[in-house]
Amino acid sequence: MKRKYIMIGCGVLLGLGAVAARAAEQDDRLSALEARQKALEDKVAAQPVVTAGKEGFAIKSADGAFGLKFFGDVQVDGRFYLVDNAGSFSDTILVRRLRPTFEMSGFGVLTARFQPNFGGSTYTLDDAYLDYKAAPGLIFRAGRYKPPVGLENLQSSVRTTFVERSLATNLVPVYDVGAQLGGGLIDGRVNYAFSLSNGAPDGETVTGDSADGKEVSGRLFFQPWKGSKSLLSDLGVGVSGTSGSESGATTTNKKLPAGFKTEGLNTFFTYKYAVAQGKHQRVSPQLYWYGSNMGVLGEYVVSYQHVRSTTTSNLVSLANQAWQVAASFVLTGETPGYKGLKPAKDFSPSKGQWGAVELAGRVSRFTVDEDAFDSTNILSDPNVSAREARALTGGVNWYPNAFVKAMVNYTYTSFSGGATNGNRVPERALFLRTQLAF
Repeated sequence: MKRKYIMIGCGVLLGLGAVAARAAEQDDRLSALEARQKALEDKVAAQPVVTAGKEGFAIKSADGAFGLKFFGDVQVDGRFYLVDNAGSFSDTILVRRLRPTFEMSGFGVLTARFQPNFGGSTYTLDDAYLDYKAAPGLIFRAGRYKPPVGLENLQSSVRTTFVERSLATNLVPVYDVGAQLGGGLIDGRVNYAFSLSNGAPDGETVTGDSADGKEVSGRLFFQPWKGSKSLLSDLGVGVSGTSGSESGATTTNKKLPAGFKTEGLNTFFTYKYAVAQGKHQRVSPQLYWYGSNMGVLGEYVVSYQHVRSTTTSNLVSLANQAWQVAASFVLTGETPGYKGLKPAKDFSPSKGQWGAVELAGRVSRFTVDEDAFDSTNILSDPNVSAREARALTGGVNWYPNAFVKAMVNYTYTSFSGGATNGNRVPERALFLRTQLAF
């Protein structure tokens, strides 16, 4: 009997051992599966992230520290000059801008932007700079960029309310090469920028510099109620300015603008007998407000320019002035903004949706200093260059969706002087634009 119990006990022990061995084997298999799953998850997590959407196409490292973003825009324009009996201007259809844009980021503090422009008749380079975020609210920029002057000029060309910028943009630098410190403080309510650059003539773009003189520019812009529910939440007011010195050597290297242009892009004033000689300073107060379905933008620019007459060698101090006031009203109820307008509902006739429709109007004026026409200085030809230009522009903009915009603008520009018989013939320009931006 005792032997029987011993046998039973041994059998039970053997059975328990087998069960334990099988359980251990299953635990090993489960651990191996978990390890394989973890390895696969780690591998997937290490893969770059590719996205495509309204903000363009992007690829980022798994940890988000490095990335490359691609986006761009194309603008096809039609320019037609009405009542041009003398045939002074050419009607044309052209690709105004074609800009593939690349942005690269790294280490969480570096951003590089490269934006070539293949529009028009020649290749140009718009943005080409590197940003380093040294601290919250402090960004260092180096390269080619827009100096912080001119409210409408700083606005992206795909976001502007009108096909072409106003007469006031004639007096601000468009693109320059240099270094800049800037950023936003107090949750973006205070924005500042200070730049040291080669120095661009009024309304001009420069890629390099052949003179020692450099230009300092700065801007302070305030949005006191930003982020609030107040009707003034999108009110901005500020001032910008530049100070530098330029000396032109010859009539082919004047260090002066090639000419001041109308909103229809035709020259109405040139420095025919002058070169830059000394100080060049600008001051530009500016503001905008957007609320409900309305928007207003205004700026004033005065450019103080010291020049020398190439015929009399007289030194002359000039103060050219320009201003603009623009307003827009969105018929479909959306709120416009400095960074553009997006329709609440995309174009879809089957759903009774038509996108967004905006009406816009602008008045601008440019006044040349009277001393530019003084007979003792002889800086310009009064039979060709106008003393003043006044422009009235009306427009209709249609936004079928966030990517596409169609624009129609009509501009009437009148002049004081600029012709042998008195005043230059008024310019009547019709502009059409179809834009794709993503």
